Amino acid sequence: MGGYVSTIMASRVQVLGLFLLCPALYMENYETQEYNIKTTNITIIHGWRDEVIPFNNSVRFGLKNSANVILIEDNHRLKKSYSILEEQFLFFLKSIQSSNVISKN
Repeated sequence: MGGYVSTIMASRVQVLGLFLLCPALYMENYETQEYNIKTTNITIIHGWRDEVIPFNNSVRFGLKNSANVILIEDNHRLKKSYSILEEQFLFFLKSIQSSNVISKN
């Protein structure tokens, strides 16, 4: 549910970026179903074999928000993918840093 809460907050306040792991988006019975994200720096990592949250929900969100969606061979906990997560998070931080520098000039 952390990805859902982060996405709700990124719809309410300006953020530099949004990095989500298997976010619980477009889930039945969740109050918010549409998101108005206030950033263009969005990366989602989701496991193909997620047994909790359908990866298609992340793809749907990615298409609507021009997000970078990375689908990996793992389940909801992403336990086999720590090195990929670390690599992608560092790349995400660098991209935010460079876009923030460009926007200030």
